[in-house]
Amino acid sequence: ELLPEETEAAMDSIRQHIEVLWLTESVRAERPKVIDEVRQGLEVVERSLFGVVPQLYTLLEKSLSNIYPEGEWKLPAILKFGSWIGGDRDGHPDVTAVVTSETVSLHQSTIIRHYRQQVVELGRQLSHSGKRLALSPAFMTDLRHEAGVLGLGGTRLEREPLRQKCSHVVRKLELTLAVVQGPKPGWTDPV
Repeated sequence: ELLPEETEAAMDSIRQHIEVLWLTESVRAERPKVIDEVRQGLEVVERSLFGVVPQLYTLLEKSLSNIYPEGEWKLPAILKFGSWIGGDRDGHPDVTAVVTSETVSLHQSTIIRHYRQQVVELGRQLSHSGKRLALSPAFMTDLRHEAGVLGLGGTRLEREPLRQKCSHVVRKLELTLAVVQGPKPGWTDPV
């Protein structure tokens, strides 16, 4: 049950959404470009699927564990997503090789940025002291090697090894993102 202030805030939010929809043109004055449609589709993915899908898998695994407690449940990938936006080759004249290349890059960038944010959040939580953890010598050797390769040394390596590992993963994702967003293929579309 909501407090009166919370109820009023919820109603205000609903009113605002209705007003935005009511005052929005039902038909656009300009036809959106294919890349605009790609970006809009990715916004839906970011706002909903990135949060809902992990929750769904967790809920299904818990439900299966409750019903069948004798087994340990780890669901396989039962949901798969795809998008034709920016890659449909059904005669759309604006879907070119360059547009498809940019579409792939946008998809890759979106998921890499999402993973990066998730690892940053995880790193904030993993403040475990290296003095209190029993990490394997192999893990610490790999951590030191990675720190050298990535140029991410420092005092955190020994004090907060798990947080440091997250820093390494973040750096690798940033390097991958730079490649994804870097130079594009040199082909051109036929005129």
